[in-house]
Order: sequence, then C-alpha cells, then structure tokens
Amino acid sequence: MRPRLTESIFFAMNVATALYGTLVFEPVIARFHRHPIDVAAWMRYDDAANAITAFLLGLAVFFVWKTPSAKWVWIVGLCLFAWKAIDVWFLHAAVREFSGRPRTMFWEFSSGAPWQVQDMMENWGYTLDLIRTTAYSAGALVSSQFILGRAQASRPAHGSPDDPSRASDSLRD
Repeated sequence: MRPRLTESIFFAMNVATALYGTLVFEPVIARFHRHPIDVAAWMRYDDAANAITAFLLGLAVFFVWKTPSAKWVWIVGLCLFAWKAIDVWFLHAAVREFSGRPRTMFWEFSSGAPWQVQDMMENWGYTLDLIRTTAYSAGALVSSQFILGRAQASRPAHGSPDDPSRASDSLRD
C-alpha cells in the first residue's frame, strides 16, 4: 500500500475511534458518579465524562499505534460543529425574516419555553463530536510530547559514549 493511503486509513480509524470508541468506554467512567437530576447538570457531567474518556482513549491509541494523524482528528469535530452552527445560523435568520420578530440565536433555550428534545439532542450531538475529537487529539498530543518524548529523550543518542551499540563496535575493532 502507498503511504498516503495508509495514513488516510489510519486517520479514518482514529476518527471512528474518537467518535464511536468513546461510546463503548464512556459508561465505565460514568459508573463512578451518580447522575444528577437537573438536565443541565446531567449534560455537563456527560460532556465531562466523554471528554475524559476520549482523552484517555487518544492517549492509549497514540501510545500503541504512534500515528501522527491522531493529533489532527479535532479538525473533523470542528467541521461537524461548524456545519451545524452554520445550519442553525441560517435557520434562525430565516425564522427571523419570516416571522418579523427578532429572536436570539438559541431562542428555544433562552426564552423559558420548554426545550424541544429533538433540537437539544441535535445540538448536543454535534457538540459531543467536537468534545470527543478535541479531547482525543489532546490525548494523542500529550502522549506524543510527554510520554513518548520523554522515553526518546532518555535514550542515548546513536554514536554517543553511552550508546550500547557503540560498545559492540569497539569490540569488533
């Protein structure tokens, strides 16, 4: 296989792991805390549990696979979030134009009216994608910079006096 095709496959696997692998492991993190009764607190808690899970997953996956594309998964989440934000922006502009009443961007959340469950879940779904992909990439970045970076820094450089392969070279002479 060509290297670019291989990197594309690894990137797709990293995106799938960030978005859907988090769903598999998030209940393990969520088990350690009671779910609050308040809807807003429950959403904040679930966002935090997803972020922690995605971060740990990104940390572990980069440590094992060492694919540079794992650090760029956040771009997919940002694009999905921007797509939804632009859609909401134009939808609310159309509502404002046809109704003749000025409304805020997220009028269904700020007007005191009951939340529309479908709108809330759609907005939350795109926000969760951004949270998961960003935390996954942050975990991969931490793994590459601090965990693997320190391991490589602790090894002696090739050809240095502390390099074990140099000792075998001097024995051959």
